[in-house]
Amino acid sequence: MHTHTPLFTLPSICTHIHIHMHYMTIVVRQWTYQTCTEFGFFQTTDSDETSLFSNEIDLDFYTSICSEVFGINSTDVYSAVNRTNHFYGGRNVTGTNIVFPNGSIDPWHALSILTDISSTVHSLYITGTAHCADIYTPRSSDPQELIAARAEITTLIGRWLGGH
Repeated sequence: MHTHTPLFTLPSICTHIHIHMHYMTIVVRQWTYQTCTEFGFFQTTDSDETSLFSNEIDLDFYTSICSEVFGINSTDVYSAVNRTNHFYGGRNVTGTNIVFPNGSIDPWHALSILTDISSTVHSLYITGTAHCADIYTPRSSDPQELIAARAEITTLIGRWLGGH
């Protein structure tokens, strides 16, 4: 009689989950700090329009997290975001050799650059893709537009690095 050896045991699954949760805690804390000190990309639900979500998750909710967790008050958050926008140009990017890939179903694309700014600052709008889809491992089920966007990104970076 052949016995089947499981790929995972309950203890190994629990260890994996624990490591993943620890990693996510670190990532979320770093992202929150960066949001409080540079970006201000707070995902609020307060809106003048009818929403499925409570209006309680407003800007004050997030700036109170900045204050309670990192000791950064709302005035400092606003100053930090303004400093970041000034340093990087906000919507008026002046750098070179930049590509902004944007998925149509990525909520962050509304904050991105959506049209080419110059011959060295490009925007790619990828229909039907979500956040970071362009950097996921390619799969045979990827939409053609995503495949083409990855190829274009590779070509641009190759050109910038002195390739073809």
